[in-house]
Amino acid sequence: LQQNRTPALPGLDDKLIAKLFRALLLSPNPRRDRAILRIFLHFGCSVKDVLQLEESDVDLAAGRIRWRRGNGEFWTTLPAEVVRDIRDYCHRERRARCPQLFTTRLGHPLTQAQIQRLFRFLQKESGRSDLNPCTLRERHRQMQRQQADLPAWVALHRRLPYIPLPPSEPALEERER
Repeated sequence: LQQNRTPALPGLDDKLIAKLFRALLLSPNPRRDRAILRIFLHFGCSVKDVLQLEESDVDLAAGRIRWRRGNGEFWTTLPAEVVRDIRDYCHRERRARCPQLFTTRLGHPLTQAQIQRLFRFLQKESGRSDLNPCTLRERHRQMQRQQADLPAWVALHRRLPYIPLPPSEPALEERER
């Protein structure tokens, strides 16, 4: 259960995060904005990373998301609440006129200015002027550094947060020992 929760970032407690999600109910696209905020909170990614996401980059059945960096790409796992929010957005709000995952109400790709407008709205509602994608990304990096079990070279190599998978079942040979 604990692994499926959005990681709490330093300075952003559960109460503030709940307040942000309540504020998004006033948004013209509440499901889209909720999914975007979840992705920022969980992965600490950049605006460019979110804008580049295509519908084919999200495998909701397997609970995975593909990130593209330069010529490379890699998949990371999605917690259940992020899967739920993306699925809700895709089924109820998304207009499929373009391949990008996040679109406007008319089906056009979302722009950087629209993401910034979303964060200005969240800053106003929360009273936190430091709430933006850059500070969320930096707080996420600080949180990573505090985790002792995180392979730092993987996070640095990918330049995106490495989300550790839950421990797998011990191999059959190890159980027999």
